Amino acid sequence: MQVLYISQKPAFPIIDGGSFAINRFLKDVRETIHGEIDYLAITTVKHPMDSDAAQQNLGDNITIYPVEINTDLSIRSFFASLFSKLPYNLIRYKQTNFLHKINELLAQKEYDYIILDGLYACVFLDEIKSKSKAKIIYRSHNVEHQIWLDRAASTNNWLKRQFLISLANKVSKYEKKLPAQLDCIAAISSVDYDFFKLEKSNKVEKIPVSMLPIKTVDAIAQNQICFIGNFGWFPNVEGMSWFINNVFPILKIDYPMLTLHIAGFESKEALSDLVSDGIVIHGPVNDAALFLKTHGIFVSPIFSGSGIKIKVLEAMNAGVPMVLSKKSAEGIGFPSEFICFETKETAIMLLKELLSKPIQIEHNQGLMRDLLQEQFSQEVVVKKLKEIIYD
Repeated sequence: MQVLYISQKPAFPIIDGGSFAINRFLKDVRETIHGEIDYLAITTVKHPMDSDAAQQNLGDNITIYPVEINTDLSIRSFFASLFSKLPYNLIRYKQTNFLHKINELLAQKEYDYIILDGLYACVFLDEIKSKSKAKIIYRSHNVEHQIWLDRAASTNNWLKRQFLISLANKVSKYEKKLPAQLDCIAAISSVDYDFFKLEKSNKVEKIPVSMLPIKTVDAIAQNQICFIGNFGWFPNVEGMSWFINNVFPILKIDYPMLTLHIAGFESKEALSDLVSDGIVIHGPVNDAALFLKTHGIFVSPIFSGSGIKIKVLEAMNAGVPMVLSKKSAEGIGFPSEFICFETKETAIMLLKELLSKPIQIEHNQGLMRDLLQEQFSQEVVVKKLKEIIYD
């Protein structure tokens, strides 16, 4: 079997939840198929790829083709989008050098399957369908238009809000038309699954991110709270700004030794103006699991966006206690007794409970381990992929 795998950002290095999800799904496909994978990755100046390091990470039966494009905002792309069915945020990805590489690979091989990982990888769908008879699978990471609606709701600038609403509406129309052009949609969470099912598509399967078991934390660092994420993604900036302004100062009154540790891509740039006593910003870290294990309670105050939150899964996998907003827990399927917050009062209450009482690490680890094994193991994902590809 021959598979062409196209992703909207590199599968390696893993710098955020999106690259983590791509890395895991690409490896799951590798474990599923009996054949070879040509991996074509969109790279940018912000998200480059070291081909040698990526090859070592991904394995020998995956041939890597990184192609760098320029996705910077431009007036030219904006005006082009006015006369295109593609929304502005997607049309920035439709660049000639990448399309040339697609055409080159399609001319060399007859692929059985083509996997488009991420909505932005779908901008080449028409050209692919005109040149290939391969079955096409779209790996959906989120309901993209919901992200832009959330951004519109959070801005006080009327002109910006109207632009974002217009963009969201165009993205929504594009997303709703996708199922008719695809053989299957592999939805990353129940949120995506439900959205595409509403479009009366019988081609949707829920296929979560697989998590390989790691050694869980032995002891929780006291008087520490942490968060890690990509701060190039607006909901992370919005959520942590809210937490720093509304929750952390109140906690510091009762817990003066409390520290908040924040890590991730562009975290220093995004939050430098909010640093105060007890807040430590680490910037990017090489080992997300190690950061989570050594900085106490994981808190995720996300209120907008769509799709599953990968860092929540990583925290679960590391066995650390968590306090999550309702949006952060979305799509994971936590048991009913797991309480999430929507207000600062509930967030403060939940964090105080964990800070003031001995943390039952074994109970927490057992609960998370069972949930991960039932829903997010590689065995579960590979089984579902086999049903799509071979049945």
